[in-house]
Amino acid sequence: MTFSRELHRSMRQLRELHPADRKHSGAKRTYGRVNSRNIRRFHGSAARDPQLRDIMKSILMKPIILLVALCSLVSAQRGRGDRPPGADMNSFPRPIEMHDTVWIEEMTQLEIRDSLKAGKTSAIVMIGGMEDNGPYVIVSQHNSIGHAMCDMIARKVGNTLCGPVIGMAPGNPDKSPNPGSVVLSPETFKGNVSDIASSLRGQGFRHIFFMVDHGSDQKPAVEAIDALNQKWKGEGATAYYVKEFYNYTELEKYEADVLGVHEKTDGFHDDYYTASISLAIDPETLRMPERIKAKKTMLNGQDMKYAQALEDGRKMMQYRLDAACARHSASVEAMTRGRKQAATALVECWFAPA
Repeated sequence: MTFSRELHRSMRQLRELHPADRKHSGAKRTYGRVNSRNIRRFHGSAARDPQLRDIMKSILMKPIILLVALCSLVSAQRGRGDRPPGADMNSFPRPIEMHDTVWIEEMTQLEIRDSLKAGKTSAIVMIGGMEDNGPYVIVSQHNSIGHAMCDMIARKVGNTLCGPVIGMAPGNPDKSPNPGSVVLSPETFKGNVSDIASSLRGQGFRHIFFMVDHGSDQKPAVEAIDALNQKWKGEGATAYYVKEFYNYTELEKYEADVLGVHEKTDGFHDDYYTASISLAIDPETLRMPERIKAKKTMLNGQDMKYAQALEDGRKMMQYRLDAACARHSASVEAMTRGRKQAATALVECWFAPA
């Protein structure tokens, strides 16, 4: 019906366009009835006359536009049908069991909500960086280590989740020294620390712990944490800088005194005590398959292909874990007596406000 009305309207336009031309102005006689024969004749005239061609385009496009709009409306309605109208995920019952993860980014909204209700109001935010790590190790090694260590610490402490890893260190973005050394300006870096902590606090986390695995992260991270604690004073939330976690000097001493490893540098920004940890996490990050094939497995006088390197990496991960929570047993015991006491024990155990 719409097409018929459009065609009749076009016939009137046609007569107005050619009042003196009987061949066209006789449209009432020539095209008066809307049938397949007259439509074909109308097409033939349109091919010869630009004005008629424009009218024909208008007639054909309107039904197409209407069809597209209708399809879009139907698609939108179907999309909204995936969620019951008015469903509130803050009160919606969780329909399945909790997934086994401590990572907020790997949880559903309902799992995070229910974890907070169950008392998991502490969060750890690891800070790493991307930099030159020699010819064999990926540039994001600090992020990989931070991710693995956060998982271990959160599970050991209990009632703690892992926030997103801040994967870029502070620096000068205009003068990034090496390919892959992607950095943030100090202001942007501190903004990341502040915004992530504030976002976690706004969701109900009360104790937010920052740990760094890259030297240049420390100073701006502490500055951002100090500013947060000034802002949050008396509001029931605290940010902490865990200085014990960045303990590579002590780790190097443990490597020499306990593991009996004495490195002789190859001249790369790479070392055994870090590389062995990465080996224990994921050999691919050290390109071990390629290195074994090329017979390039030596690092600072130590052969990374032997099982001893893997075992040393696991021991050093455990050492860092223990160093971060020397009094873990006390904190766990305190947790059973209430969340307030547990938080105090956590701070005494391995967290120091910046």
